[in-house]
This record gives sequence, structure tokens and C-alpha cells, in this order.
Amino acid sequence: MPLTNPQNVPDWIIKALDSASCGITVADARQDDTPLIYVNQAFEVMTGYSKAEILERNCRFLRGEDHDQPELDVLRRALNEGRETAVVLRNYRKDGTLFWNELRLAPVFDDRGQLTHYIGIQTDVTAQREAQAEVQRQARQFHKFLEAIPSGIVVLDVQSRIFFANRAASAITGKELEPGTIIENSVDYFQATIAGTDKPYPLEDLPITRALAGETVAVSDIEIRRDGRVVPLHVSASPIHNQQGNVTDAVAIFADISEIREKENQLKEEEARHRALLNSSVDAIITIDASGIIQSVNPATERIFGYRPEELLGHNVRLLMPEPHRNQHPHYIENHLKTGWAKMIGATREVLAQRKDGTLFPIDLTVTEVKLPQGVTFKGIVRDISERKSAEALASKTLAELKRSQENLLVLLNQFRVGTLMLDADHRVEFVSESCEQFAGIDRDTAVGRPWDQVLPFEMQSKIQLQRLLDLPPAERYRITLHWQCPDRKACWVECDVRDDPQATGRHILLLYDVTEIHQLRQTIDESRYGRMLGNCEAMQELYRLIEDVARGDWTVLIEGETGVGKELVAHSIHAASPRKDEPFIAVNSAGLSESLLASQLFGHRKGAFTGAVSDQEGFFEAAHGGTLFLDEIGDLPLNMQASLLRVLQEKEITRLGETRIRKVDVRILAATHKDLADEAREGHFREDLLYRLRVARLYVPALRERKADIPLLVEAFLRQSFHFSSRAQPRFGAEAMQCLMNYDWPGNVRELKACVDYAVIHSKGERINPQDLPPEFSRGAAAAVAEPEPMAAAEDERGRILAALKKTRGNRLQAARMLGISRATFYRRLTELNISPDR
Repeated sequence: MPLTNPQNVPDWIIKALDSASCGITVADARQDDTPLIYVNQAFEVMTGYSKAEILERNCRFLRGEDHDQPELDVLRRALNEGRETAVVLRNYRKDGTLFWNELRLAPVFDDRGQLTHYIGIQTDVTAQREAQAEVQRQARQFHKFLEAIPSGIVVLDVQSRIFFANRAASAITGKELEPGTIIENSVDYFQATIAGTDKPYPLEDLPITRALAGETVAVSDIEIRRDGRVVPLHVSASPIHNQQGNVTDAVAIFADISEIREKENQLKEEEARHRALLNSSVDAIITIDASGIIQSVNPATERIFGYRPEELLGHNVRLLMPEPHRNQHPHYIENHLKTGWAKMIGATREVLAQRKDGTLFPIDLTVTEVKLPQGVTFKGIVRDISERKSAEALASKTLAELKRSQENLLVLLNQFRVGTLMLDADHRVEFVSESCEQFAGIDRDTAVGRPWDQVLPFEMQSKIQLQRLLDLPPAERYRITLHWQCPDRKACWVECDVRDDPQATGRHILLLYDVTEIHQLRQTIDESRYGRMLGNCEAMQELYRLIEDVARGDWTVLIEGETGVGKELVAHSIHAASPRKDEPFIAVNSAGLSESLLASQLFGHRKGAFTGAVSDQEGFFEAAHGGTLFLDEIGDLPLNMQASLLRVLQEKEITRLGETRIRKVDVRILAATHKDLADEAREGHFREDLLYRLRVARLYVPALRERKADIPLLVEAFLRQSFHFSSRAQPRFGAEAMQCLMNYDWPGNVRELKACVDYAVIHSKGERINPQDLPPEFSRGAAAAVAEPEPMAAAEDERGRILAALKKTRGNRLQAARMLGISRATFYRRLTELNISPDR
């Protein structure tokens, strides 16, 4: 009978057992299955079972299906022998969760010595076991950290014996320490010498010796020999104390500082070279502190100013200045240090200086500010321009002769494809070039003498921009883009530079560059976009139509194409055009998934399903519920996961790892691959049934070499991306560089083209990208494009090619010129010579 309230046991004992914090069970040893006849409340809480569910049952039901425990053999032998024992078992609560149970079992005998009962004291030690496992994991992780540290680490005991050395220590010293072994003599391990000598390092001064004596020390004057070369080391050592404060061990950390020593020597050599350059400079170089006191001068200072170095060092730099700058100089420095405003800092100015004999002479002065840890220092570079000023005076005498050549200069200026306007000090037009008249439609006869804002046909916003540019000082001006609408409703764009007239203060020169075709190309780019994809060729147009077709349904789609063609962009476009567009879009790189955790990442897992599964986690399929799941590089999916994926496609349901519950998912599958999956299936690397399931709808993304007509559009789009947040003027691809791009096969497709454009932008120095600015793999193609251009055939053949290029680019002349590999000027000239209308 269950021991619920036996007559021979006082109630207070039962109450005491029920109030115990650990589980207490009593089993009847006289029955065959040793059933439980009593359990206290703590055991009910520990297992999740009630007394009614436990009594009259053997404890083994708590093990579930987990019978592979060596501790069970220990327990069985104790039961058979009727003796006490203690074991830790893996048990499972009623809700299926695992807990570790420390069971202390004691037999009970009657007066005749017969075994009648077993009393079990059961304690939940899950937290202790997990803590022990975590400590062991952290210890292993800490050991990995020590092994990963690039510096050498050794640990010694109080007898100076090394019992640990990481890989870096072995690599630096060339001496291995096997795990579990000890190096008895640390002095022999290092064989250290004093830096720069062959003398052994004194034992009492070694960092490890001093660390064992309780010091923390760091030195950089130690060298060791390895493989016939000297290795300088930086060594730091610290003692390790026990709880009583006694030194028990010491740790030494050392690093090979060969590179640092080499750089120090290089710095010394560089300093010597800089000193030689300063001494050989023809310009005076003077440094002062924040109070204006001269800190250093070079030999040229004495030649220019007439002072010996000792007459300048420690004196204020004002003695080299005439009035009024001599008295105002302290105010200049004070104002700059307070407000940061500087009239001279960072710019070259022409001022007057004063020699020792009191004579004044003109100089070019450049002052730079150098912020050092010890304070601010100013460096001035002084160039005597007396001879230059004399030459300028001489040049002014010839100005009259130059003016006589003005008409010839204007004739040349009018031949350029750059519009030029000259404004007087009141911003009235003084001159308009013929080229400006041609593309801007300005009547030169009526423009001269009128304010510029009444002559130029710009919109109001463009006029405000240009006025602001005219008001800026020359150093702060930049090129701007202006827009206007011609009377025939044709939109025009120009880029404008503002220059000061070098011959007259207050006068300005406006340089206008016609960039209408560049903006037309950008408009073509906008018109050729489909979502985030860009292309205008027939293959891309067909792809756009197919995307629209497959987006309307819910079929599985296989997207095929080479690496770098933009398969994920196609998947994004299908999702964006589908009824699921407002639901999640999840992109997964199948090749990037860890095979060991692949099922967990795709289908999710339950807490405790495997080591490290500390909480319930949904997978990619659940995350994409209601939306689209894009599986990139599906050909790299392992075969076992292919079978799981096939079942999901067929049944529309998943099961998380560690669960038996089936979850329905509503997900549209888009897959992509650069492999031939049919070949993969024939070779046994891919399941045929999955292949048929995936390619219900098939899209092929053309390689870039198959749609080279889109290259100019893509290049312009990438250039706009590179300079979207940049104040630098956007460069343009020259005809030769563009021809190199058109001749290339592009194994890396659009991704490689984007990298090529970024490379060219980084390496270009001006506003035009040339073949030498392209990556090295293009150099031979560029040379061929320049050295051996495709010869022009007969006039009719050339006319046909020009017409074909215009048709292919929809009348875009700039893009057509690039396709033909000729400059824009040559293209326009050939249009005129062949009597081809530019509008065709």
C-alpha cells in the first residue's frame, strides 16, 4: 500500500518529510518492481508529476527513452547488493524537459535483517552541472584565446620552471613545449643577451626573475638568437598571487619587435634626410610656438634675412616683420587660437618682410599649423620673390604688345567647344564667344553691356546659384550645373566655372561646358531601370516581361545565370511585383549556411534541441511566412537538405528541430544558381525530383558580355553612385577607355564592372578617365584600342555603322560615339561630312 499516512509513522514525521527542500522517495523492496510507496511534495515539484501519477510506479519512468547511462549500472549493482549508493542521473520531467538528478539511495532492513525498503534523497543539480559545463567551456575558450594571441606567453612556477607556453612563444623562440611537460630551466629556454651585445642577460635582472620576486616589469633591451639571426624582444612580466598574497607563479609576455626596431631605424634615417632637405632648401623655413618665439631656422634663413641662427632662436618672429604687422602679430595668433579663424594659415600670401639691415623686400609666405602633444607649432616657409617681382614689372611693359594680339586670341577662343563670357566689375557682359552663342542661343550684339542675368536664359534657381558663386572668394568656388529651357522646349544643361580676370580686379570669366548629352544619358538610365535593375537591350526587356508574367502567379521560380549578373535583383523584382510585395522577402545564401546547423537555420529549433540551443528559434521558412524566400546558390545545398526542402515544397509544412509539432507555412520559393542543375542531377549531386519542383518557371539573366550595349548606361549609373555624396566633379569615361570596356569579356559580369568603375574613379586625376586609369587587366585592351583602331571602311559602310549606332542608342549621340570608340567631336564632324541629321 502507498505510504500516504501509515499508522506506525507519526504525523509530524510525514509533515517534516513533506516540508523538506529536496525530493524524498520510499520504495518497497519486497515487491518485484520496487514500486514507490511515498513521495514528498518537493519530489512532485521537481518532476512535475502528482503523487497519484507516481505512487505504485518504479522510478525508471523518469528516464524516458534515455537508457544509455553508465550510472544506471552502478545503481543496479547497489540495488542487487542492498547497499547505499549515490549517482547523478539524467531524468525528464512530465513536460519532457531534462534535469540532472543526484540520487542518494539507502536500504532499510527490519529487525530480522531483511531488506524491506529503499529511501531515496533526490536533488535537482541541473544548475550545478550546467555551471560546471560552462566553466569547462570557458576554460577551453580561454586556452584558445591564449593560443590565438600573437605575443608569446609563458607561465612559470616559483622554481622558475615553465609549464605553459603558447604557440606564439614557440614560434618566436623556436622551442616547443608539449602539453603536460615542463621546462626545468627558463634561462636555457630564452638564452637572452643584452641588446646590441653578445653578453648574457644578468639572471637577477631578467623580467621573470623579478616577477617571481613580486615585481611587475617591462623591458625592451633583450635579444635572443634563433636560426642564426638576432631577434629583439619586448618582455613584460608580472607575479601571480594566491589569496594569502604570496607569489605562486609568474607570467611573461613577449613580442618580436624586429619590425619596430627596423622602423625606428628608418625614422632616424628619415629624420636625417629631412634635416638634410631643410638645410639644402633655398627657402627660409622658420618654426615658432604659440607665443611667436622662434624655435628653429634653416641655413637659408640667414642668407635671406641676414641674421645668424643664434640671433633668431628664442626671439619673437616679429623682428622679421615691418609695421603694422609687427605690432599686430600677437593679436593674429591669439585670435586664431581662440576662434580658429586664420588669415594666413594654409594659404600662400604675398607680404613684405624686413632684413637685419632694415630693408624691406617682398616674400611669398606659407604658414601651416602643426598640433603636437606639447602644444601648437606654426611653420612658415619664406620665399624671396624680389627677382620675380622685377620680372613681373618687366612683363607689364610687354602687356601692350600682348593686347595687340587680343583679336587673334579671340579667334582661337571662339573655336573651342566651351562657351566663354567675360563680366566687368558691375557684372555686365563684356564678351561672348561664338561657341557660347551657338549652343546657348545668345545674341552677342544685344548681350554686350547688359547684366548677365538678363542675357543667360537660366531658370531662377540656376541664376541664384551662379550669383552665389560670383560672390564667393576664388578659393571657395566650385563647378555648378545650370539648366534652362530653350524656346523650342528643348532642355539644356551646362556646367559653369567662375574665374577671376587675372588682369583686372573685380572682373570675372564664365566658362560654360555643354553637358546636355550627359543629362540625356542619365535620363535614358532612369527610363531603362526596372526596379533596381538597369538595362535597355532586347534581352533585358524580355527579362522584364518575364518577371511581370511570373510575378502574377505563385509558381516556384528558378533564376539561372552566371555569378555577378544580379540574380538576387531579379528575385527582388519578382517579389516587388507580386501580390506578396507587402510581406517579408528573405534572402538566403545556401552556400554560406553551416551544414551542421543548416536544418536549424532553415526550419528553426526548440530550446534544448542541441548544444547551444538556449531558446526556441524560428527558421527562415517561418520568418518568410506569407512572403517570399529566395534561396541563392541552391546547387550548393547538401543532398540531405534537398530532400527536406522537397518535402516542404510538396506539403507546405515544416517541423522544428526537437519538436514533433507540424507547422504550416505559406512561402513562395525563388531559387537561383550559376550551375547547370540538370548536369548536377545526372552526376548525382542534385535531386531530379527537386529540380523539377524548382524550375516550374525559369528565368535566365544574361551575362554582361551578352548585352554590351548596356555598358554605357551602367557605367554612368555607377559614376553617379560614386559621386552622389562627393563635392569633387564627376569624371567621364573617354572614348578609348569606354572602348576598352566594350572589348572586355567581363567574366565577373556587372559586379566586376562596378568594381572597375570604382577603381577608375580612385585612380583618375582629372575630369576624363583614360585607359591607364583602368585596372591592369585592361591595359593590353586599351593599348590595342589606341594603337590599332578599327579602320573605317568605305563611306557607305561607315554611314551604315553610324546609323546603326544611333538606332541602337535611340538617338543618343554621346552613347553612340562611345559605342563606335571615337570622340564626341569626331562623331559630330563625321555626321556633318556624311550629311546625317543629328536627330536621327
